[in-house]
Amino acid sequence: MKLLTAVFALLVTSTSVFADDILEIPNNVVVLHAFLQKPNTFEPGASEKLAEAVDATTFSSNLQRYIAIAKQRQMKLIVTAQAANGDWVQNQIRYKGVFLQTAAYFHPDPDINRRVTGAELPTN
Repeated sequence: MKLLTAVFALLVTSTSVFADDILEIPNNVVVLHAFLQKPNTFEPGASEKLAEAVDATTFSSNLQRYIAIAKQRQMKLIVTAQAANGDWVQNQIRYKGVFLQTAAYFHPDPDINRRVTGAELPTN
């Protein structure tokens, strides 16, 4: 029982819960990015920035707007999240109790100009 309590305490203190318990972002995340990606297309121009370098509170307060835009434009919503130590941790974000899954997108920055990975945030 002590182990279970310790694990629960660790889970509760290691994430911030936003948007009526729908979105859980690890506390070590310092910056998030959101991109729109055309489904099944990984070419230049297939994606665009939706939110760049925002904190968890800003991201969560705009979550429903990001989802609405992605739905309206029939595009995937791709998220990247960077921890304070520089690690990319988007797969540690939970949405509706499920960890986000890795997804590829074509980075919209012409200086990067390549296929990279983030995590898809479901829009349904």
